[in-house]
Amino acid sequence: MEMNGIDSKLRANLVGWLALLGWVTGCPSAAQLTSSLVQGLILLKDENANVATLWQTRLFIMIFLIFAVAFNAFLASKLPLAEGLLIVHIFGYLPFLIVLWTMSDHAPASQVFGTFSDGGRWGNVGLSCLVEITTLLWCFLGPDAGAHMSEELKDAGQVLPSATVWATFFNGLLGLSMIIILCFCIGDVDTILESSTGIPIIQVPYNATGSFSGTVVMTCVLIILSIVGTITVIVATSRQMWAFGRDKGLPFSFYIEYVSLRQTSATRQQLSLTRMRHEVRPGWDVP
Repeated sequence: MEMNGIDSKLRANLVGWLALLGWVTGCPSAAQLTSSLVQGLILLKDENANVATLWQTRLFIMIFLIFAVAFNAFLASKLPLAEGLLIVHIFGYLPFLIVLWTMSDHAPASQVFGTFSDGGRWGNVGLSCLVEITTLLWCFLGPDAGAHMSEELKDAGQVLPSATVWATFFNGLLGLSMIIILCFCIGDVDTILESSTGIPIIQVPYNATGSFSGTVVMTCVLIILSIVGTITVIVATSRQMWAFGRDKGLPFSFYIEYVSLRQTSATRQQLSLTRMRHEVRPGWDVP
């Protein structure tokens, strides 16, 4: 019986470690998206600008991560405002859709829905689809974020599943429709990828409008959403880390579980996670 108890605890810790590691690595992924959009705008303005080397990309990522950590540490009371900005994606959806559909040349439906290519050069279209689908799955990491804050929800058993399902449904619907529109309007994929920006969501609106200013405005909407997304990913990650540390599931749990009574955030978690590959910015605290 004792061995069974130990095995159960070990299995529970393994699941917790893997889940936390996934969220920790997701934080720099969100910051990398913001970095690529900023670099893309710079290259759109000056295609000879030297801003796309690996060390510069890493520097951009660190800047956005430090900003997100600082926001969580010192402006925790403003988190509802930051999370409320995510509503911008609804208002940004229609301008993108209208601009792309009305100002771009359209590919035939047979090409959009009937042409497949091995863009990753895997040697097989089916294998290429299976490999690339992992990128799409990254978009579905967010809906379970609320589960890591369920201790603070009223009627969590009812509210959380409902919010998760509806958020996935409506955002999936908007995302799918935007992908279809983008496929109709993208033009030659190789030309887009070989452009100075190399980022379709920047290059396609620019090709459609021919306006640098208009493209900047549209891309800034995405940058704002990406920054806010990075902040909220850190919220979910740090809350999860704090709870796991409180349950003694992490090394140095005595350090991670500490919450300052004078601050609105547990800075210790943030410092400890920032050391994990420069991408972790944990600790936020629970009231």
